[in-house]
Amino acid sequence: MTPREFILIADESTQKGPRYSNFFGGLLISSDRVEPVSSALAEEKLRLNLRNEVKWKKTSRNYLEKYIQLVSFFFNFVRSGDVKVRIMFTPNSLLPRKLSKHHRANKYSLLYYQFIEHAFDYRYSDLGPGRIYLQIRLDNLPGTPSQKQEFFASLYALNGHSKEFLTSNDGEFHIRTDAIGEIDSRESDLLQCLDVLLGAMQFRLNRGYATVDPVTRKMASKTIAKDKLSTQVLNLVRGIVPDFQPGLIPWVHPDLRWKTPCRHRISRPLNGQF
Repeated sequence: MTPREFILIADESTQKGPRYSNFFGGLLISSDRVEPVSSALAEEKLRLNLRNEVKWKKTSRNYLEKYIQLVSFFFNFVRSGDVKVRIMFTPNSLLPRKLSKHHRANKYSLLYYQFIEHAFDYRYSDLGPGRIYLQIRLDNLPGTPSQKQEFFASLYALNGHSKEFLTSNDGEFHIRTDAIGEIDSRESDLLQCLDVLLGAMQFRLNRGYATVDPVTRKMASKTIAKDKLSTQVLNLVRGIVPDFQPGLIPWVHPDLRWKTPCRHRISRPLNGQF
């Protein structure tokens, strides 16, 4: 049976890096697969004795092997098509210019909006006729409650105003008014896996700037562990997309944009703006 509802779980990381910044990531999964996939991840965490929240910043020599096993287990669901992964970032070489005060003050929400609207290429889906519902669940956001509600309202306004949400090849994506909200990463193993993927990719893209101890001239043990974990993530992605290069965004035929399990996007400024 063709899925008629999807859940987008999204997060952000590293607003300022040496070469690449403003990392946003998302997982897209049909609503009927969320519970079985989440349960399987929870069982795997218990098997690995990972009883606390898994986070990229916790990567260390002691956790490395367990994190490698968990992320490898997660990629089984990406390979099977249960989960789609998308990551967006901005190259520091393509800085937007002529920014208004509004753009500077709202850079975070503007980029997040852009990611949610475009990352999964909804209009290229092949899900058959009829309405397809989308829930949006974001890792806890900064800002006041009124700022968050304003952001949620802008996302809801994608209905009928965005090429992505007007029509797909067969159906129409729609966001219900009550389908946008926050989730606590401590309660979501899917979001924890996304945090590791985001961290691994930003580390990989900025890895030439890894911290070296000024005395020993060697990388710290945590940095070495992160380098090894990011290498494993890259290998897992290449096991699905063989020619994948983190900093290169090749043209993808429209017929494949929805179907591809893993994709990166570069956010390029348009007319000097986000």
